[in-house]
Amino acid sequence: MDKVIITRIIGSENERHEQLIEANLDDRVYTFPRYGEGSTEYAVFYLPGLDQILWIPVNREKYSWTFDGNKKAPTFSPSLLTTCKRGEKQLEFRNHVFIRNGMIEYLADCTHNLAGKTIELPKLRDWPKEFQNWKTAEN
Repeated sequence: MDKVIITRIIGSENERHEQLIEANLDDRVYTFPRYGEGSTEYAVFYLPGLDQILWIPVNREKYSWTFDGNKKAPTFSPSLLTTCKRGEKQLEFRNHVFIRNGMIEYLADCTHNLAGKTIELPKLRDWPKEFQNWKTAEN
């Protein structure tokens, strides 16, 4: 079981559609076209540290990152910076990374235990179970 089908529900409340995306469990990222926006593509991957799934616009003229298209050892540019508030006190957390050749370089300004470290971007098969929202391609 190396291939999976990821189902995205897209559209408005009045007009909903299913978008099926085939992905390989050994890939570290999957991509999908943005519904209704022509050639805009999004890349999706899991970042340990703040335990996040990110989906970012790639390879368009404005407001996006470049992606080299390599799903097994991806490179995105420029760096990715995310922040979120968590917990009862709504403390702000920061995740700032470079992703190059399938490696995540956590920058020193991250507010978690991976700050300053470099690790592999996890393969889809290694994502936490709560983020594995797909079914096998055989089903």
